[in-house]
Amino acid sequence: MHVAVAVHVDGFASLAVPTGGRRLGGFMPFGRITSALAVRRALTSRPGFSNVRVRWAQDIDVCHAVEWGARVPCTEDDVIRGRFYGYRTEAIDRFRAELSAAPDVLVLSALISAHNRRGAVSA
Repeated sequence: MHVAVAVHVDGFASLAVPTGGRRLGGFMPFGRITSALAVRRALTSRPGFSNVRVRWAQDIDVCHAVEWGARVPCTEDDVIRGRFYGYRTEAIDRFRAELSAAPDVLVLSALISAHNRRGAVSA
């Protein structure tokens, strides 16, 4: 049995879950390339963490992602992505129901993110 790895970087703790069973791949986002490279080194050659790589993150709030296993499907479809990460149908359905119950929050969040990407907000 493959064992998950606790990762504590930059003041945050996460769990890197290995591939196996229904789970085809995994990822962890990082704001700093040095953190991503350190985690890649730590996961490489561990059981359940094949093809460990650093890529640009798909999440606009972070720069880098450490991925392992198969390549993440290039889709926004929650069902396809949920199955890729090994989630059961019931969990995916619950997630989608919660998402559709709060569309105003998501739309507002997307608008704020788009606004920030244009450089309208400075730190």
